[in-house]
Amino acid sequence: RFYEIVLQSPNKPALARACGGLGSTLSAAGHLTEALAFHQQDAHLSQDCKDEAGEATALVQLANVQCDLGLDEEAEPIYCRALEIAKRINATDLCSRAESALGALRLRAGRAAEAVRFLEDAVADCERTHASLGARDTDRNALLDLQRECYANLQIALLRSGASEQAFVVSESGKACSLKNLMDRHFAQYSAIAPNLQDVIKESECCSPSSGDVDTHMRNGDQLDWECLSGLAREEGGAFVLEYSLLKDDRVAAFLLDPNGQLCHHSELKLPMSGHTAPNLRQRGSTLSRSGSIRVLLAQLRCGLGVDDNHDCATHQQFGADSAVRRARKDRFKSLLIRKRSQNADAEQTESSMQGVFDADEEDCLDDQELLDELSLEISEDEDVQCWLRSILNDEDEPVRSAAKAVLEMHSPPRSWQQLNSLHRGYLHDHHAYVSRGTDMLLRRVRELLEPEHILKQLYTLLIAPLRHALPPAGSDLLIIPDVDLYGIPWAALMNEHEQPLIEHYSIRIAPSLIIARRASARKEAGRNRKFLIVGNPWPLSSKYNGFRSLKHAKDEALQIAHQLKSSSVLKSNPDEILSLVERNATKQKVETALQNAELVHFACHGWIDRLALVLCPSGTPTTPSVNDDGLLCAAEIQRDVHLA
Repeated sequence: RFYEIVLQSPNKPALARACGGLGSTLSAAGHLTEALAFHQQDAHLSQDCKDEAGEATALVQLANVQCDLGLDEEAEPIYCRALEIAKRINATDLCSRAESALGALRLRAGRAAEAVRFLEDAVADCERTHASLGARDTDRNALLDLQRECYANLQIALLRSGASEQAFVVSESGKACSLKNLMDRHFAQYSAIAPNLQDVIKESECCSPSSGDVDTHMRNGDQLDWECLSGLAREEGGAFVLEYSLLKDDRVAAFLLDPNGQLCHHSELKLPMSGHTAPNLRQRGSTLSRSGSIRVLLAQLRCGLGVDDNHDCATHQQFGADSAVRRARKDRFKSLLIRKRSQNADAEQTESSMQGVFDADEEDCLDDQELLDELSLEISEDEDVQCWLRSILNDEDEPVRSAAKAVLEMHSPPRSWQQLNSLHRGYLHDHHAYVSRGTDMLLRRVRELLEPEHILKQLYTLLIAPLRHALPPAGSDLLIIPDVDLYGIPWAALMNEHEQPLIEHYSIRIAPSLIIARRASARKEAGRNRKFLIVGNPWPLSSKYNGFRSLKHAKDEALQIAHQLKSSSVLKSNPDEILSLVERNATKQKVETALQNAELVHFACHGWIDRLALVLCPSGTPTTPSVNDDGLLCAAEIQRDVHLA
């Protein structure tokens, strides 16, 4: 309608905007040829109006559609023209988009060495753009998607160019960038309870006793280099470093460094794809930085282990107004997302509605990107379940096929692996007995699919087995550095074909990056009181937390670890230096006091992900609880008050 109105007026800038909006809408709906015409018109109108920023934007969108049509050769000069304009007007955001696209084009054409230059420039321009964005800028999340795509493509280009050491440097740099963005996102949320958190972080970086070169790089924002990282690996006391970096939906890079700091192995591991592509609310067509297959396996593993992923029962219904607001916003986002993903949806109008939801909650402390990630995963799991059920429709057993069809046709079909696992014959009472018999067979297959040992073996086969010939000898120290969804993997429990867990072969540590691991080791080596704190099954909890259950084995776990520490000849611990706080004694006040002098801390308790907090016992007694103590020990409080490695 807007296009029809401005078409009759002499307002060329408005007409250009209308053409750009229509082009984006048609492109999102899959009507690429029509979208191409509108983007061309947008570019010509912007040029006539001498709107260089609008022209560069239109050219990038035009070239994007040409790439979607498989016209890479036609798209390349258009990207180059957009880049030329963007550089002239110093528009770093447009520069990064054009440079990223040109790098991807050359990568697809097998010109990896040429792709490196464009992708390095794209990463640098993303960093410059990120520094200029406000804390609540809604473009920030789209930029982060572009950053992840640039880092992934740059690693691929470097690996294919034979520059594996530099690819490892890019992997570390990407992790450092992600960690910084994470801290930036959460700082505003926790500034009320930790107003000096940012100063504490900066001070801890500057005073770190780790490698001076690393601190200089981190403080000045410089690029890390191979010599620096190789030196860090050598300082890790004989440990092998195994770092993963997720590249695409179906590929992950693996780097193995020996104790001498040499890159002794690198490879691209192939991952099987899930049945669909997870939705992206922010940027159409960006590289997905989540592995479909890993995400599905982890969701199945949590279900098989009995871990409740339903935050509604344990969080949103029990924990106050903030959670009710979050649930309401999440429901609104979810309906908009489903509508956006429909081929018949008005994508432009839906995107505008999404933007309205964001803008309406400027005073809300909830993190928009976390909300989007959460509901995207929720919808993705729904699609995983539906995809698996549809695959059963081709099964050779007729009863199973009928049961799967009946489940899919239910008024409220299962939306998660937990719901599917809890399905029973009574749900299908309207169907004949033949279907009910098939339901029993179907549920047996579900339980086999969710068997934890089976899933742990699959994860081992995907991520460890391809590296077996390069892995260190049994008994070695192994520092594992995961990436994105790989952080959710219980690495120590992964099983080989002989059902032997990985922890039986290696002493395993997990860290977000080699830099962080080395910094932690250096601070630990600087020395302090050798005291140990073990916390197990804080219980009873505050009456606010009725959604959490007692962890019946957590107390035994804590006491076992305390016993092992006391009897360890390696640690040579004095029994008086080990403090075990279990059940009623595990109050927030006691834990906070003990944390001040502890060198090693082990928690076996509930965590509240939405609040980034551990759930401990409140001070006082169950009948007379402390008014000011809800038992939540937040990450920001730990960062503020505790000397962390």
